[in-house]
Amino acid sequence: MVNLTHLLEEALKKIARLGKMFPESEYLPDATLLQSQLHSFSGNEEGAKQIMDHFLLMYPDHPYTKQIINTLLDKVDDPLVLNTREIIENSLEPAVAYTEALSRGAKGQFKKLTHKTIIAHELRLLESAVLGELAKEFTD
Repeated sequence: MVNLTHLLEEALKKIARLGKMFPESEYLPDATLLQSQLHSFSGNEEGAKQIMDHFLLMYPDHPYTKQIINTLLDKVDDPLVLNTREIIENSLEPAVAYTEALSRGAKGQFKKLTHKTIIAHELRLLESAVLGELAKEFTD
């Protein structure tokens, strides 16, 4: 008899290996989404959520982005979010894509900037999410 848990673990290992061996593969977004679904199927909702968050960071312009945002919103039970879900759905996808585009574009410049320049930039453009993420990435 086949052990389903063992099969799921093996599938997750193979998907992780695909990402390491072929980080530029055109199939990696599909594999990443499958990885999230396998975590969810096995009852590991936290693992599934982490993979979906990673997907949004890695592929903000991907056609699956809207599907993943909806899946994540389905897991929210906050009445405020539920009452404004349509607004959130319509604004979150472009916000993720915009923020990630800024982050990719600013990475090279971030290392060269002084603290005063970063603060001045932040006050002018109000893009604290991007600066915060880059500061976290480049801080030892």
